[in-house]
Amino acid sequence: MVDSCDVFACFNHDMNRVFARSNKGEGSLKLTVDEVGLKYEFDAPHTALGDELLEYLSRGDVSKSSFAFYVDPEDKDAETWESKDGVYFRTINKIAAIADVSPVF
Repeated sequence: MVDSCDVFACFNHDMNRVFARSNKGEGSLKLTVDEVGLKYEFDAPHTALGDELLEYLSRGDVSKSSFAFYVDPEDKDAETWESKDGVYFRTINKIAAIADVSPVF
């Protein structure tokens, strides 16, 4: 699935702050999926943004990661919803596409 997507690595999901890209498996962003989940890696670019990320990481200010994805609305098994005590829970069973991966605050 990751080899069919055009995925950006960006800061806090901001598409104006891009670190790397994987366009159908090619580019400066490496994506892999294993039994644990989605993994990504890239070399920080030699830019002000790349330097900013490395500084935030070394200080521990950025210590989380997130990814944006889509499910196929036509695939009824792609997601399930259930309510527990008035709170709705969504379970993702199948991702159709990944939009971005992001180091986040």
